[in-house]
Amino acid sequence: MQFEYSKEIGLDSEITKKRFESEVAIVCGGGSGIGRATVERFINDGASVAIFDINPNFLPFDEKYAKKIKFYLTDCSKKQNCVDNVTNVLDEFGKINHLVYSVAYFGSETFNASEDDWSKSLMINVAGAGYMIGAVAPLMKENNRKTICLMTSISQVSAQPNRWTYGASKGALWTLVRHSALELAKEHGCRINSVSPSWIWTPEVAKADYASKEELQDSVGKHYHMLGRVGETNEIAAAITFLASRDASFIHGHDLHGESS
Repeated sequence: MQFEYSKEIGLDSEITKKRFESEVAIVCGGGSGIGRATVERFINDGASVAIFDINPNFLPFDEKYAKKIKFYLTDCSKKQNCVDNVTNVLDEFGKINHLVYSVAYFGSETFNASEDDWSKSLMINVAGAGYMIGAVAPLMKENNRKTICLMTSISQVSAQPNRWTYGASKGALWTLVRHSALELAKEHGCRINSVSPSWIWTPEVAKADYASKEELQDSVGKHYHMLGRVGETNEIAAAITFLASRDASFIHGHDLHGESS
């Protein structure tokens, strides 16, 4: 069954249409989930977008988005793959203004975690972000507009069962934001922040945890979120693109938490 993205949430996308006019964003993991919604919001707001994703077989974008997208097959856990494709984006678009890292390995193990479990969690979720930051930051230096946003999680601060590998990697990702914020600001004039969503209706959640949004609502949204519902991908995309906007010009080294109780 094909996953259906919600269009129910009314956002201010009509009044932000030109805030990224002529700018270029790289969205890692932009083929699905929160990354996909972020691609659409950047384009809605005037940017062109390079998608870095390991899966070329993602659901096609609506034609109004597709004409401003360029896809690059990328395994972000491989440093040279990241560096090469960042160079390709620069050659293709002439500049890079924004980076969003929404790649994640969702494996969650505890006592039984293997070397492979830990390696995937740390290489994909953390090292890949570091590779991408290292690749784009020097190329952003001459731009007036430059931002980075990493996708963390409430799992980094909220104790949850069976989340050792995933939670630890997301905690490490937040630490990466804090430490890299020093060099990025002083040496590159670039802001970096992160967004930590709570429960969001995404293809990965549907595949791994809950068969329907209604089931997720009943099990999680009504009990653990003060708003009484789970979040939508376009709501998280709105937060990510806000942090990339001029309205967030003095927000740096910050983690924006999702709704929770």
